[in-house]
Amino acid sequence: MYKYSILSKISLLSLGLLLSCSLFEKDKVKFDECTLSYGSTNTFYLSPTDSNVTVKPTQPTTRGVYVAEPHGLVIDNYTGEVNVSRSLTGQQYKVRFVSLDNKSFCDTDIIISGLDYPDGIYSISNPQQATLNPIYNVNPRNPIPQDSNIDEPNQQGQTARNQGLIVNTTSGALDLKASIATGQFNSIKDLPRPRTITFLYRLKDPSDQALNSITLNIYYFSSESRIPESLREELKRKQEYPKGGRVGKFLEHDPPYIIVTDQ
Repeated sequence: MYKYSILSKISLLSLGLLLSCSLFEKDKVKFDECTLSYGSTNTFYLSPTDSNVTVKPTQPTTRGVYVAEPHGLVIDNYTGEVNVSRSLTGQQYKVRFVSLDNKSFCDTDIIISGLDYPDGIYSISNPQQATLNPIYNVNPRNPIPQDSNIDEPNQQGQTARNQGLIVNTTSGALDLKASIATGQFNSIKDLPRPRTITFLYRLKDPSDQALNSITLNIYYFSSESRIPESLREELKRKQEYPKGGRVGKFLEHDPPYIIVTDQ
């Protein structure tokens, strides 16, 4: 969550300008150029030994206001410090800065390492769609590091598998066809509501197998024609971001929408 303390009038103005820029109106406001940087890398990892991993910008050195989108990045609006441990992982965020004198603007992208899955409609009758591969560190071409452990039991011993979602524990691939065959998704078949499933994983990467998690929204329909138009529109808006931008609730990061159909 963001730190919104009592802001001065000038800070409020800066924040307003930042939000205007975040809605792709930067060309309507003239700023001096500056550099926003978090150091030699833009990818940050959880730690198995530190539950409060943070990173501060090395530039700019002037005072200002920071914001980020989509929601999910825990950032201090005054210092730009990012709490990696508390942020939503597997995502890329746009961080924006405006100086307190409203003269300088700069932005940068940062990645909080982890897994994600692409929003979409997947027909289990199509062999190419019956299995869904994860996205590692925002790049679909990145392979999952070897010796990773996907779908680790939580403290109650629960896994995605015993909730009906069949996950390859090495590659992270979702076997959608086998998942539907378990029968555990029949209760939501052809209904406009998902089953929300969270599972744990550890990656053999610079996070040194720190415990991580991901939440998915799984929908199930007998055919693509049964998918409500409202859900199609919501999926379309999610898929368009960040190409065309999202407004309102779509600035929030919703869990991936995995819409499964029989046909």
